[in-house]
Amino acid sequence: MTDEPPPSSGVAGLPDRRVDGPGAEAKVGSGTGPLIMSTYAATTPLFGSDAVAPVSTGRVAPSRRPASPGPMDTLDGLPSLAALEAQSPTFQFIGPMTNPRQAREWALVLQSQRLPFTIRYAWAPRSEGVREGAVQRGMVLEVRTEDYEEALHSIDLYERENENWPPPRDEDPFQLHPASSLLPLVFLGAALFFVSVTGPSAGGSAWFGYGRADASRLFTEPWRMVTALTLHADGSHIFGNAVSGSIFGSMLSRRIGPGAALLGFVLAGALGNAFNAIHHLSVGHFSIGASTAVFGAIGILAGIETIRILTRRRRPQAEVIARRRRYLDIVAPIVGGLTLLGTLGAGGGNTDVWAHGYGFVAGVGLGALAGLWLRRHPNRKPSIPLQLLASSLAVGLIVGAWSLALP
Repeated sequence: MTDEPPPSSGVAGLPDRRVDGPGAEAKVGSGTGPLIMSTYAATTPLFGSDAVAPVSTGRVAPSRRPASPGPMDTLDGLPSLAALEAQSPTFQFIGPMTNPRQAREWALVLQSQRLPFTIRYAWAPRSEGVREGAVQRGMVLEVRTEDYEEALHSIDLYERENENWPPPRDEDPFQLHPASSLLPLVFLGAALFFVSVTGPSAGGSAWFGYGRADASRLFTEPWRMVTALTLHADGSHIFGNAVSGSIFGSMLSRRIGPGAALLGFVLAGALGNAFNAIHHLSVGHFSIGASTAVFGAIGILAGIETIRILTRRRRPQAEVIARRRRYLDIVAPIVGGLTLLGTLGAGGGNTDVWAHGYGFVAGVGLGALAGLWLRRHPNRKPSIPLQLLASSLAVGLIVGAWSLALP
């Protein structure tokens, strides 16, 4: 059976809440017509059984049936709405409603207005425009005749206030990639490199002399900006970077894919080290560690989210209720990233705060570029060849940098 949309009511913009039946004429606002009606598909009881609840008292009472129904007054054991009206001339009925959620909501509306009511079960002929003989079974709200107008008005106000709620979600053209373990495996490799090859910096390993970032050698040995990302001072240094890098790397992988996330790590870290070297060019400066790349990943996430907010498209039906885009909505990702920077990247006597900050700035720039690219290719499915190419470039940068650094 196909439900037809209900006819319009006396209140503009609201569905008619009345059903045809003898003796049921009433006014709603400035319009007139028969009792409330709404067509839905669900038929489950409101309270999980055939009991009905006069919600105003909080007690459960059984549904009343006509004492002596005629041959047309019952259908599958349910009384007709006309029979209920004939049996209870001092009451009026709102329904039938086949959607138990709607019945529950309207019952709560009446309860909030302290209007006594009883939930009943009945059937009634469908509205005009439906094939002859079609009926509607469901719940009805029985209210006193003197409360009927107020009950209709309260329900109409409730429906008007909730007409477009919940609001439709904005379209998000940025496809999420499947979860990947690539970045955690990369940091596991970095930890093994520390344990089996370089050791702590206090041990005097030659790897630190060959690979650490040196501001005085920025223009003569620029590969040091990459090799420095793979060196760590001690066990706590590599452990902290491995944990945080795995977390934020996995988040970035969901946005741009694991291969692109790894490439973004390397590029943001290298650019952050280069900016840091330029900042300390006049005084000389050494730095090591992947934390610059970790904060670069946070910056990439912030940049992508900022572009997504600035360029998102709303569904046409959401324009009516869409609030104006506020300044806070736009800067929130950047503020969140800066908060993480201040929380995670500003502690410890040997912490290179400038390297963390420049890594974040480099990441925001890369994230903005990535966000614009994603915006120009909406709903594009994840590309495995593209991810393989990006991961190969990242590995190539690291291997190539060390091949240039080592004698």
